[in-house]
Amino acid sequence: MPWDLRPWHTACFVHITDTERNSYLATLATGADVNHCGTPFTQSLLAELLGALEDPNTNIPHIGHAKFDEAQFAGDAGFIGTQFGGGARFDRAQFGGDASFIRAHFASTAGFVEAQFTHDAGFNEAQFTGSAMFGRAQFVGDAAFLDAQFTGDARFIGTQFGGDTWFVGAKFGATAQFEAQFGGGGVFGRAQFATALDQLGEEPGSATIAAFLPRVQKAVVQMISVRGM
Repeated sequence: MPWDLRPWHTACFVHITDTERNSYLATLATGADVNHCGTPFTQSLLAELLGALEDPNTNIPHIGHAKFDEAQFAGDAGFIGTQFGGGARFDRAQFGGDASFIRAHFASTAGFVEAQFTHDAGFNEAQFTGSAMFGRAQFVGDAAFLDAQFTGDARFIGTQFGGDTWFVGAKFGATAQFEAQFGGGGVFGRAQFATALDQLGEEPGSATIAAFLPRVQKAVVQMISVRGM
């Protein structure tokens, strides 16, 4: 799906004055597009940005198209409950603290390609309506996708999980591909896959992936490819 190339307003919070930053934030409203590629964020600056995008009725941030490619989050990055109405890109972003996307909703493509999560990352109950792309992402700490819902394709190709990883209760409604390194335990209990397994020595359609992976505990590459019937 091509990106909307309209000229979004960009702002680097490090290189503008407080007055300029406040003026920029005042132009934002619920559902606005944002482009902060390469922007360094402190925890407080991210909170200011998300606060400017909150729905006044729910106090939940709503963003249109979001571009955070190569952004650097120095502290904890809290996107809890954030609604991404357009594409959301965090490719090559660096999360220096905990990253929380709990109950976040991605209405279109969610890109975390080559993103680096230095501490824990939480995607519990997140909803990925479009494709979820985590190719070559690095999770140094624990990664939790408890009860996450992947309606579109989910791709974890070349992904590195250094800590414990939970996909307990996750639902995969389309193609799910894992070619990942699990440094800790990979727990897939109660995970649901809509398509059939074509790896691990079984013929396509013979079983579901959940039957083979109640728990993954391998420090080497575990290749799992799930495709349509």
